[in-house]
Amino acid sequence: MGSQDTFDLRIIDGTIEIDHIIDPMENIFYDAFTGTAATLLTAHAPNIGTSWTQSYTAGGNLDIESNGLQHTGTTSDGGVGIANPAPSTANYNVSVLYVVQDSSDDTSILVARYLDVNNFYAFKFSTTTGNTNIHKRVASTCTVLDSTILPLPATGNTVKLSVAGNTISVYVNEVLAGTATDNSLTEIGYGGAGVGSNPCYTVDDISSQRLDDFNITEITPEPNNAPNAPINVIINSTSISQLNYTTEDLRMNFYCDDNDDNDILTYHITVHNDTGQFDMNSGCNDPQYASVILDKSNTSKYSNWSFSVNVSDDSGDYSATISTIVNVTIRNSNASITTPAFNYSTYNNVQIINVSVVFSDDDNDANSITFEWFNNNALIRRTTNTNLANGTNTTDVLTPDNFVINDQIIVQAFAFDGNRNSSLKNSTTLTITPSNSAPNDPTPTINSTFATNLSAQDLHVSFTPTDSDAGETLTYDIWAFENGSRLLFNINSLPATQDALKVFAINFENTTKGSNYSAQIRVCDDSSECSAYVNTSQLVILNTGPQITNVSINPTWSVTVNGNTSAFFSFSVRDDDNYTDIDNTNIFANFSRGGEITRYNNTNLDGGCKQSGNFGKYIANYSCTINIVFYDGAGDWNVSLMLNDKSSNYTMNKTVTFNLGETTSFSLSDATFSFPDAIPNTHNITASDAIYMNNTGNDDIASGDINITAVNIHGDSIGSTFIPAKNFTISSVGGSVADSCDISLSGIYRLVNKTIESTNAFNSTIISTASLPAAVKPYNEQTLFMCLLHTPGDLTGQTYSTDTEEDWSIIIS
Repeated sequence: MGSQDTFDLRIIDGTIEIDHIIDPMENIFYDAFTGTAATLLTAHAPNIGTSWTQSYTAGGNLDIESNGLQHTGTTSDGGVGIANPAPSTANYNVSVLYVVQDSSDDTSILVARYLDVNNFYAFKFSTTTGNTNIHKRVASTCTVLDSTILPLPATGNTVKLSVAGNTISVYVNEVLAGTATDNSLTEIGYGGAGVGSNPCYTVDDISSQRLDDFNITEITPEPNNAPNAPINVIINSTSISQLNYTTEDLRMNFYCDDNDDNDILTYHITVHNDTGQFDMNSGCNDPQYASVILDKSNTSKYSNWSFSVNVSDDSGDYSATISTIVNVTIRNSNASITTPAFNYSTYNNVQIINVSVVFSDDDNDANSITFEWFNNNALIRRTTNTNLANGTNTTDVLTPDNFVINDQIIVQAFAFDGNRNSSLKNSTTLTITPSNSAPNDPTPTINSTFATNLSAQDLHVSFTPTDSDAGETLTYDIWAFENGSRLLFNINSLPATQDALKVFAINFENTTKGSNYSAQIRVCDDSSECSAYVNTSQLVILNTGPQITNVSINPTWSVTVNGNTSAFFSFSVRDDDNYTDIDNTNIFANFSRGGEITRYNNTNLDGGCKQSGNFGKYIANYSCTINIVFYDGAGDWNVSLMLNDKSSNYTMNKTVTFNLGETTSFSLSDATFSFPDAIPNTHNITASDAIYMNNTGNDDIASGDINITAVNIHGDSIGSTFIPAKNFTISSVGGSVADSCDISLSGIYRLVNKTIESTNAFNSTIISTASLPAAVKPYNEQTLFMCLLHTPGDLTGQTYSTDTEEDWSIIIS
């Protein structure tokens, strides 16, 4: 074996076996787990190393059992042992001999770079598919790095977890079974093993697994090789032909590689030109044919370019620096131009032809543009516009003295930047057409709708467009002016038909009373030829008088007995000059009926008419009150209205009527009268007061319509004595109380005893000479005088009245 090797010698059933050979130059920890059964792992001394620490335990402990490491717990128990001391490098192997397999799905683990219970790499393994993977646990989060470990470990297999740089590998019997790459854990940490536990700290063990020969060996790093010197170092332009024009990017190519696998490489380019140099650095793969682009915006015409490059790895070693053999010189790019374009698609024999092109030059050279004019394929003109800035739109013209009707005109153009011509480009072909005549000057007129020029009328501008060229599509422009100078509006390109009358309306809302209006018309054809502008005469807008509309009043009214009735009505006034033109101080309204007094609104007593608002710009609303007097006659009354605007234009409306109902009503100034001087058997005693009647309605009570019904007057105490009704007279004539006793006179009436219930023209006394006209006082009054012709001699001393009988009544029939 050699003096530098150690080994475990075991005698099993009479057979001598060498259990494990250890190279002391690499091995920093080894444990054959020999010792007394049931010895706790933490109390057990390893063969190489110092001690064990149990970092995680669930339901039991790790101990020595049957010359191996086993967990003494029951179902769902487990534990992890950490080997001390830690390795001196972060690159090491942790291996173990798999002695006893799990009975079903129980697991074992190897850990490396173990920092604490929440940060480590681990390989979990068992003989059950799906339970064999590489894990990392970082900040308590458990992540599977590789779940395709094959083959599955079996009894007698050696399982090894290797960590080297960012590579985590697993070997079964020194055959690579799986690998993963991760940079999460770079510290050295500790190595260790566990039974019945896994990286996510779920446990599942029934003491059916055993591990043996745990070993930690450090990995001696291989010497680093510097990257190879770049080869195929070439600089050229990106086009296929590699002409190195200013329009092309530059491309720097080289081969980047390193003999060490997994090194991280970085290229370092120094770019050289006429004015200096600059660096470009970036990563490259191993191996890679790198292509680095230098944008054309960084180069300029006639400048020379080359580069040198070397490659470094993540160990800081550099390759040799290699430079390009051939330099690249940026060549001139010729300009490009647009296709020569005419201003119009057609030209006639009197028009100047205008053509234009736009050129661009990536070198920003000043260019000249040459135009070559061909008439019927013959060169007739050649001009050159010189010293033009990049992007210039430049033009040339051909005057009508160079062509006639039906000539074929073509323009060729090219640019020259001082070195090279651009591509030659041809225009489209123009065929010269006959010239066009402008439309004839119009003769426009302006008038109002009904030729009275009122403010309520639209204005019409009329003209007939004509053109000597038949079949032209015509349009017209109109300008409208107020008071000769203020522009109302202008509208262009309105359609018109040749030889057909055209009328343009200016709405009256756009005009103002007292102002004058005119219009200006120009007619154009579809060749953009136009007539001159022609003005109409000026038209003065005249005043429009107001109109009374919408007179509204209750159709029926009644008088107020012995008083006035305030009749309310309303109306609207339209003034097309604006409702503010209405003279509100001069409104007349009245109610009239033939034979009756006309009732007016022009006193404070009657209330007058007041503006109550407006509707829009032209209509004002008014409300009025006129008093109807109690004696105004019944029948239809006419409502008459008259007003004027501020220009003294009057308007009247008397189209509305209302009906005033008939009201029969009168009043008595005294409801009682007496004969104070009456004694039994006395003649011709006059009443102390007359009966005064007033007509308080509008019913004319004519002669013969006043009836009086009288009854006998009995004593108030002894009713058996009475004064007969026939002993009384009533009189409406004579002018004195005394005349009322002279029954020989006309108009003296003797009363008759009647009953009130049957009062009518036949059982009451008709005072045929009495009347009550419906009129103003005193013409609505009537006075009646009473006389007691005789007091019966059998009267006893008492008061005689109607208290025990019915009252006397005056009735209008």
